[in-house]
Amino acid sequence: MLFGFERSQLDETAQAALDEVAGKLGPHKRYVIEVRGFTDKSGNRDYNLALSERRANAVVRYLTTRHNVPLYRIQKLGLGNDAPVADNKTRDGREKNRRVEVKVYAADEPGLTAQGTTPGAP
Repeated sequence: MLFGFERSQLDETAQAALDEVAGKLGPHKRYVIEVRGFTDKSGNRDYNLALSERRANAVVRYLTTRHNVPLYRIQKLGLGNDAPVADNKTRDGREKNRRVEVKVYAADEPGLTAQGTTPGAP
C-alpha cells in the first residue's frame, strides 16, 4: 500500500486490498500477518521511523477494527527508510518507497498477500 508524502492514513485502494486479504483469512486457522511500514529518504531518521510506525499502525488498526483480526496474529514493524524498493533520487522512486507491505503466512496455504506484495519481496 502506498502513502502520500507525510501521510499515514489509508486510502480507498489500500482499504480494498486489506479487505481482500481479510476476506481470504476466514477458512484459515493458523496464520500470522506481517506488517512492515516504510518511508522515503526525505526527513530525518527519527521522524521517518515514527512515520513508518504510524503507517503500519494504520494497517493494524484497520485489520483489527474492521475485520476483527486478533492482534496476537499480527507482527508489526516500522523500518523508516532502511529498505527502499526504488531510487530515492526520483519523485517516482520516493512515491514507491512510501509504503506498507502486508504478508500473510498461513500454515495451510502459503503466499496469501495484500495486492502488490509478493512472498519473499523486500
